[in-house]
Amino acid sequence: MLEPFDLPGMLLVQQGKDRTFAVTKYADDDGSSIFRVVSGLDGKDGTVSLESGAQNGCYVYSGVDYKSGQSMKLSCKSSDTGFNQGASFVMNKGLSQYHPISFVAKGDKRNFLLAPLYSLRDESYTIYFHIQP
Repeated sequence: MLEPFDLPGMLLVQQGKDRTFAVTKYADDDGSSIFRVVSGLDGKDGTVSLESGAQNGCYVYSGVDYKSGQSMKLSCKSSDTGFNQGASFVMNKGLSQYHPISFVAKGDKRNFLLAPLYSLRDESYTIYFHIQP
């Protein structure tokens, strides 16, 4: 299952073949929120593909030339050579990690990830005083 970082407790679900994904609070029994991590369809070392748990042979597909803001969708395997590349992703370590004492606060309409403010500091500053006689 995939959980959006900015929506803790929510799940990414598939809406069907060649359709974009949605975010929901509850997992359905139909397997629409389950994705299997398999070896990358492009055959390169270090890549993975995300296969649908509900529809065998269908994968998370970004397109060959993915651009920022472009939607991803669930697409079934085709003979198109670009499909394998568009359905393969490189797994890297995340840009940030949860602080050990982070927790999820449950709200009325959504949940929030709470972390110590000190852990979010990414820069430090040194103050210099220019004292004139």
